[in-house]
Amino acid sequence: NDYGAELADFFASFEPASALPYLPDVARLEWALHRALLAPVVPRVDLAALAQVPEARRGQVRFALAPGVALLESRYPVDRIWLTNQPGYTGEDRVDLSEGGARLAVWFTPDGEPALERVEPAELQVLAGFERGLALDDSCASWPGTSQELAGFLARAVERGWIGSAQVG
Repeated sequence: NDYGAELADFFASFEPASALPYLPDVARLEWALHRALLAPVVPRVDLAALAQVPEARRGQVRFALAPGVALLESRYPVDRIWLTNQPGYTGEDRVDLSEGGARLAVWFTPDGEPALERVEPAELQVLAGFERGLALDDSCASWPGTSQELAGFLARAVERGWIGSAQVG
């Protein structure tokens, strides 16, 4: 199940593939989906238990991403490239590389379907902080929005199953 982990790096240095500069990131996306498919399914975070954490200690909570969740940032619209190359795709199949990059959360839904969702830079930063094991306060230190917007984002992350566990410092 680990076969293919180095494919993106291979494409990045493989001269004949240089005409397709997005190819390494598409391979990273495919690898993230492969790993997500094989990841164990974990229960969602128990929000009732989190509500019991004293307010003064909530900033010390350390969220961890669920095992099948990956974060990906690319200069290219790799989500659109991937989507247009899926069997049965019937939408617009032209991808304009100049439309810009993508910041993605990648996972499989409980129904076993691959899922990609674009996230904002600040959202990616929060999730990356969780991935690195930072506490909530540290992960959200540079959040540009309101606390209500942050709470909304965290609720969405829990709803999507991106957060696999939570521990108080």
